[in-house]
Amino acid sequence: MAINYLGQMVAEMSDKMAADVNEDLFDRRKGKQIWEFIAEDLKSIEMLPDIFVRDIEYIRDPSKIDVRLNMRNIKNKKIIKNRIEKLIPVQQDVFDAIKFTVDIVGGSKVENIILLPKYIDRYHFLISGNKTLAMFQVVDNATYNRKGEVILKSRIQLRLSKEDKRKRFHLICVESGKEFKISNLIVNLFKKKFNPLFYFVAKKGILGTIDFFGYTKFLNVVTEVKNPDLFYYFKINSNILLEAEKNLFEEDPFMRTFAGMFIQVFNTRNKIEDIYDDELWVKRLGSLFTSAPKNQLNKGYDVLKSFRNVLDTTTQNALRIDYKDKADIYCVLRWMMREFNELRNMDNNSLFNKRIRINEYIAAHFSRFLKDKVNYALNLKPYDKEKLSKFFKFDEYILIKTLFKSKKPSPLFRYNIDINDLQALNGLKFSFTGIQGLPSDKVKDEQRDIYPSHLGRFELNAISSSSPGISGMLTPFCKIYDGGYFGESQTIEKPYVKKLQKRIRQIEENEELNQKIEEHYNSIQEEHERRKFDIKYRDLRNERGYIRIVRPVYNRTGGFIRVERRLDPSSYVRNSRGFIVIKKTFRLIKLKVRIKSEYSVSSYRRNEDGLIKIYINKNGPFRSCGTFK
Repeated sequence: MAINYLGQMVAEMSDKMAADVNEDLFDRRKGKQIWEFIAEDLKSIEMLPDIFVRDIEYIRDPSKIDVRLNMRNIKNKKIIKNRIEKLIPVQQDVFDAIKFTVDIVGGSKVENIILLPKYIDRYHFLISGNKTLAMFQVVDNATYNRKGEVILKSRIQLRLSKEDKRKRFHLICVESGKEFKISNLIVNLFKKKFNPLFYFVAKKGILGTIDFFGYTKFLNVVTEVKNPDLFYYFKINSNILLEAEKNLFEEDPFMRTFAGMFIQVFNTRNKIEDIYDDELWVKRLGSLFTSAPKNQLNKGYDVLKSFRNVLDTTTQNALRIDYKDKADIYCVLRWMMREFNELRNMDNNSLFNKRIRINEYIAAHFSRFLKDKVNYALNLKPYDKEKLSKFFKFDEYILIKTLFKSKKPSPLFRYNIDINDLQALNGLKFSFTGIQGLPSDKVKDEQRDIYPSHLGRFELNAISSSSPGISGMLTPFCKIYDGGYFGESQTIEKPYVKKLQKRIRQIEENEELNQKIEEHYNSIQEEHERRKFDIKYRDLRNERGYIRIVRPVYNRTGGFIRVERRLDPSSYVRNSRGFIVIKKTFRLIKLKVRIKSEYSVSSYRRNEDGLIKIYINKNGPFRSCGTFK
């Protein structure tokens, strides 16, 4: 009896290879679903003032999905008004839905429903009676590079690039004359190109920006050369200097770039007191968008609102970095600036810098529609809540129409293509085109080519005849990691942050050097506190130099103490909890304050001159009293 060795070999090979088949590729119903992406997008509405999204509900039962007649038919005179209010059930097994309520404080509540395409099997929708295949889309990771730019793939693209080498900025030390050449980073957003630090100083202030980038003890704004042995001093203008710790400044190229960009935020008229004026830097940001001085402050705040809206939840989740580097758009931009060289050198054609998605790109069409609504509402002048309520009364078919029935429907769907027994493999089809993907009419030859990372992931023999290399088929054995990534590790391992932390540790291990830096930093901080105190209270002193602090509402009579202090403003400061902390024993000029109710009478006593000597703890004896006269 003849033995079918070939059949046995094929059977054994089939059994071995079956274990490696990635079954998740054949089922679109696994993983994060369309309604979950839509729900995240709806929560972005809450960035609008006094607006909250309530009661988001996913509806799968067709009998519970009811929508009104199409808005176009409402205007038809042949339709009787009384019948318009009648609810029409949607055809079963075609749509799911998501229902939500927008609560406008001081306004009305708006309820609406969005119809979602529903999978009738593992990877098909039923649209207008046609069985419709949803293809995979292969897209770049959350960032990619093009023509020297690093681009963030968010709802509003943020582009970061380096300034032309011919426009290099020169940092010259005022003491030694040593020169450093740097290339500025430029952000391209809202149709404007400028120094990205303008966003940071407008949001966090001058000193807050230094701290946010991790240079708290190593960069300072001063008025004079104080310690030339430890620090380089660079002229900002005729009034102020920037000091930079020598060791870290020489070893850290990004610190030099940051210092040069930081100096360029100032103008020739700025004084040391300006670094504490938060509104000044908001106004400076606004001046980049409007030349009218009276509108610059409001414009600056409007730009900050729009800037916060750049990072959407989907992009935030797609970034494979630590959460502290993607907590908000400021963290993401800082990460892009720090890792600019690494991001710019990434290979866009490698699959390790790409991912596949399907339910996400379906929801992205609604996200784009909602983004326009939110941006329009942010720029409403005046902020009309009644008008806002109309924004969210959109057509419940908005997503279905955008995907399948618009003038330019999505190219990622195929209709009635199952024509043989190998129809299961159709579920592996992919394309590089579509929303936020490659434009189908502007594809370069290098993007159609085959690369080493394609082996074992793309079926090299299955290509499109009309657009070769842009659409094709995944192999059944292609391994996909969480989030749709082809690679297991993070895209960028934060080499800059690791180097910075290592350099700072080396400085801290040198106890003598670290102690000098700490002492110098403490003295600079005392100067900042003294200046901030003087600025805060300089308009509250009378002709004799007295400050009176009173509480606007106080039901009990009495309770005042009167003390006298020296003219040295550094003697006491207001801490983060609003308490006035007495730093040393001294004589005060007349200062009228209320004692905290929890302090006993024994907490203070009068001396022979009738003055009060304060016995204090770390929180200070006084409560913030609100208004000053």
